Amino acid sequence: LICESLYASGYRLARACLSLMAAMVTQGPEAARDVCSHFDLNKKTLYTLVMKRDSKGVYDVRQAYIQFALSFLIAGDDSTIVQVLEVK
Repeated sequence: LICESLYASGYRLARACLSLMAAMVTQGPEAARDVCSHFDLNKKTLYTLVMKRDSKGVYDVRQAYIQFALSFLIAGDDSTIVQVLEVK
């Protein structure tokens, strides 16, 4: 449900989902592996999240996307980090 909500028409829901997923990853290496295994990081539609932008210039989807990606580097173990870094 969270992964499907990422591609909703509004940017607020996508931002909230990415923030939630980043919080889940930062719970530890086991949680990072679990999120990585349940979420397809190679989806081509994932790139569209980088293009979503808030017109007001406040905390937007792009920043939440970067926070999600960095959360794997902070909380993941070596194998999870390698798996995330291999994704284009």
